[in-house]
Amino acid sequence: MNLLSRVIRDDAGVSPVIGVIMMVAIVVLLAAVVAAFTFGVITIPATTPTASLSIEKAEVTNAGNGNSVELTLLHEGGESLDVDKTELVLTDINSTETKVLNLSAFNKDIVEWSTGQRITGNIGDFDEKNLKVGDFLEVRVVDVDSGGVIGVLTSVLT
Repeated sequence: MNLLSRVIRDDAGVSPVIGVIMMVAIVVLLAAVVAAFTFGVITIPATTPTASLSIEKAEVTNAGNGNSVELTLLHEGGESLDVDKTELVLTDINSTETKVLNLSAFNKDIVEWSTGQRITGNIGDFDEKNLKVGDFLEVRVVDVDSGGVIGVLTSVLT
């Protein structure tokens, strides 16, 4: 048998070399993933609290220059919400104007909104348009830490 054919058929060392290369690659990949989590390159997002919420009252009142809306929200169940880390995104559906209020600014009396609690506050008015009876209001309750939506509520103003 000539030398060339022996070299081509001699593959006794191929399997261990490939195995070692694969093991090194796996170790390097695992080390990179661990380092990424350790040094904060990869972060695990905060979870959004779950809660069942409803609008009990959305009433137009005359306050100051124009109309304002007194809003009462009810926490029906689920996790307690930290009012400093929760926002209300209010949208006048008729004009698509939006207003954002931190829940602690909306109602200063509570620190944590728990099951069975009602919060009432005045949302004022929107910049361009006075809200009136019969307008539709959407209230989106958002967790600030995760950016997730806890609930979307709609009501007709009375």
